Amino acid sequence: MSVRHHVALTLDTTRGRIASMATGADETRADQGSLIPDVARADTSGFRDIGVQLFDEDTKRAMKISAQLRARLHASVVVCNSGRAIDASQSPHMTADVSVVALELPPCGGLIVANDILASTPGAEVVLFSCDDRSPESQAARSLALPRIIPADRLEEWLIDAVPHLANAARARRTLEACLAAVPPPPAYSPMSRPDEPSRSLPLLEAERRFREQYLLSMLAETGCRSETARRAGVPYRTLCQMITKLGIGLPRRSGPPIRTGTGTRSRSRR
Repeated sequence: MSVRHHVALTLDTTRGRIASMATGADETRADQGSLIPDVARADTSGFRDIGVQLFDEDTKRAMKISAQLRARLHASVVVCNSGRAIDASQSPHMTADVSVVALELPPCGGLIVANDILASTPGAEVVLFSCDDRSPESQAARSLALPRIIPADRLEEWLIDAVPHLANAARARRTLEACLAAVPPPPAYSPMSRPDEPSRSLPLLEAERRFREQYLLSMLAETGCRSETARRAGVPYRTLCQMITKLGIGLPRRSGPPIRTGTGTRSRSRR
């Protein structure tokens, strides 16, 4: 697999991490000032020990930005002048919460470095910046739908405001992943009967009837209409109606708040 395809495939799975803050939203925040909602002004006054990795070939610019991050945010900053120094930058004394990467970084470009960071540092937030919006590296990043690409001449000001929030997000993500990893596996079902008790297995027809009933009731509650249920179940509409009639079930009436699913809250209407 080529480097280009490797980067595209891997960054596609981590696109939400790299691009969670769109450039348009950032510009709106800078322009509107006090009009920004309180949710965007989370309290970071007590947040300390922020770890930042800065990958930039321009040593003068990198030193200036790192000095500002240390002075104004009390951040721990490690500067690397090329992608080759990525291993050396991962000091055991500092966990990088935010990685700031120049897209034109030698020798292979910032996208490769960003990919390596996300693969090696769980929960990290990555910020990409570019000196030239028309550069091939910048255009490649935009073609991968990575909208959080900061102009180099506005990077320092933007980082002072954004890094505390990004660091909070990175640490919260690591905490979430650690908590989910620590959840014990569900216990196995205990035997429903002792060896001296008769078997409780259901007759095939009864088991099939109960399965169909629960399956259709659940899907009807999810879709709110028979036509959509028939489509999802992969059966003709008339066949579904016959099954519902035979089982003696009707369209479930929904009450209370909408059901929350993995993709958000949806309201459902009956046809």
